[in-house]
Amino acid sequence: MDDFYAGWLKYWDDEQEERRNARKYINEEELEWVRTKQDWRGALLGAEENGFVTCGATMLAEITRGWHTGKHSHGEEAVYIVDGQGFSVIDGLRYDWETGSCLFIPFGVVHQHFNSGDNTVRYLSAMAIPL
Repeated sequence: MDDFYAGWLKYWDDEQEERRNARKYINEEELEWVRTKQDWRGALLGAEENGFVTCGATMLAEITRGWHTGKHSHGEEAVYIVDGQGFSVIDGLRYDWETGSCLFIPFGVVHQHFNSGDNTVRYLSAMAIPL
């Protein structure tokens, strides 16, 4: 039987092999869109569930006109507004945003997103750890 150090080295080698063989890209046509409690619809981009080797997750989500997400919390998250306008309530404070804005939500902080514009909001979410 190998000693602990040999085990660590094997773990490293196995991990590198897994990364070499893992998925490297995804096209929008391949996304699996679902309606969630939080979003009008959302789809995983870079996530273990669709073949990427990662500790976090990225998601593309939409909030239809006049709609809002549920109030929720999870691990830390960065949100980039791809298209649309609205506002988010993060830890009780309101932050207005529009196309090109970026929000940071700290770990465990309660937040909610609102579409206050005329079109569907589309945003990219990067979470350090999945919900």
